Amino acid sequence: MMFRRNASCFIRIFVAVVMCSGYTRPVSVTEALTVGRVHEAEEATAVDLGALLDAGDGAVVTLLAGDNTQLVAHRAILAARSAVFAGMLRHLTLEASSSQLALSDIEGPVLRQVLAHLYTLQPPQLPSMAPQLLVAADQYGLSVLKVQCEQQVAA
Repeated sequence: MMFRRNASCFIRIFVAVVMCSGYTRPVSVTEALTVGRVHEAEEATAVDLGALLDAGDGAVVTLLAGDNTQLVAHRAILAARSAVFAGMLRHLTLEASSSQLALSDIEGPVLRQVLAHLYTLQPPQLPSMAPQLLVAADQYGLSVLKVQCEQQVAA
């Protein structure tokens, strides 16, 4: 049972990472019907990964924000979405051995939005937070979030 649940989580994470890798190609008329299904699958994956973040099932990393907020996350998601987090979680680092990342330069609500973006790749839900998210996106190498925040700040 545990293996099946872990395998299911891994497959969902893998599919999400592949789908969000940015690969695009021209779509023929015959493929137009499947494009809708792919879009539905992307939305379902975003919802599933968002639920995974909210539930915290299998999370193995604790993120400590500067305001003492503690959030849990999955090592694979953090490492797959951010080269900065991947570097922090390498086997020979202090953070990797303790499974805690102290992020003193980011506040809890901003960190929560960053995590939501890492899991779902959806734009931030709080436009008022865009300037702080822009700083965090730049610091943690999150180019898609950075662009989304730049657009919100410009608007």
